[in-house]
Amino acid sequence: GKPAFSLTALLSWFTIRGNFDPARRVPAALPPSTTIHETKGTFMKQKKLLVIDGNSIMNRAFYGIRTLTNSQGVNTNALYGFLTTLHRHLKEEEECRIAAAFDLKAPTYRHEMFKDYKAGRKPMPEELREQFPIIKQMLDALGVVRIEREGLEADDIIGILSRECSDDGEKCVIITGDRDAFQLTDENVTVKLATTKQGGTQDEIYTPAEI
Repeated sequence: GKPAFSLTALLSWFTIRGNFDPARRVPAALPPSTTIHETKGTFMKQKKLLVIDGNSIMNRAFYGIRTLTNSQGVNTNALYGFLTTLHRHLKEEEECRIAAAFDLKAPTYRHEMFKDYKAGRKPMPEELREQFPIIKQMLDALGVVRIEREGLEADDIIGILSRECSDDGEKCVIITGDRDAFQLTDENVTVKLATTKQGGTQDEIYTPAEI
């Protein structure tokens, strides 16, 4: 279900006043053997799944929004962009389950297949890296199901979730900044491509008809 309290208040609590503990251990959202369809509680009561590409939205927000910091000097622009994107979609999508998928630092099966996979990619800026533990704390506090698995990227998790929804005849809306997600669209799966313009975020909606 939807978070029970205000995203605006949470954003203020964590990032404006600086009342968070960067050293807090962030628990895994689900045990390694658990799938979305085994999750208990209100998450399974709705038929539509809203799944957020966590790394993609954080990256897009970081590079699309000017530098913001809180009173402790911690960067918050990616947090701000992520949460405003989440807030907008919570208002747009009625009665849905919500999950956020993230990459882990551990190697994936792609690295096993191709040892130079992403070898030329620049490392993540520290100003962005420091915001990931905080957004995960926020999502945990909001009750958003957070999924990350060793050996898989967020893209893989999203592909699995969207296929499960489609096979079950359920709707899935993917929030991402990655056009590779277009290949996942079908009669049940829609991609909302997040774009950032002039410091604000908006979406382009893609179904098989638009692609």
